[in-house]
Amino acid sequence: MTLPDRPLSVRTLAHRRQFAADAIERAAIELFGSHAVEHVTAADIAAAAGVSVRTFYRYFAGKQEILIALPRRRASQIADATVARPLTEAPFTAMRQAIAELSHADDQDLRAWRRAVEKSRGADRMTQLVVAVTSPILTQALTARIGPKPAGLWSEVAGATVATALVSGARQWSTRGGSLRTHILAAVDIVGAGLSNGPH
Repeated sequence: MTLPDRPLSVRTLAHRRQFAADAIERAAIELFGSHAVEHVTAADIAAAAGVSVRTFYRYFAGKQEILIALPRRRASQIADATVARPLTEAPFTAMRQAIAELSHADDQDLRAWRRAVEKSRGADRMTQLVVAVTSPILTQALTARIGPKPAGLWSEVAGATVATALVSGARQWSTRGGSLRTHILAAVDIVGAGLSNGPH
């Protein structure tokens, strides 16, 4: 007999919370795309999302946390897919394949996110923050692939390098158009030459 993972009431509450968080994030990104982030208040976002300001702060500490939600989520997806790749693949190869599988020619959520960031006065600082937030997630996945081998430095450098490549590829796509997947893989492959053999 298979027991449910969680009681229905707990799962329903979790779904309601996720729905509220998603609604706040979508409303904020839409507002940021038409108004500079600096000019949008928590009250503006809450009103657009149909929630109270108190509810807004229950899910997000501030506007910056909303802006890093999508990159953090995407990095976690890449990390999970990397860990799940066949063990015969080298760490970087596994991550590169995970990125290839998860990337698409277009990404409307990422497009809206980039519009929001580019409208902000702190666009360069946000780019640096995204790398800082996503690097540890990717590093952890690469470390898990390596196993007991002591390669902390390699994993840390590789995680930061891949995070930077992802940001650069997305920025090229936003500026030049074309396929997001093509731009991201081109950026990742630039750093791949030095990472493909894994730690020594």
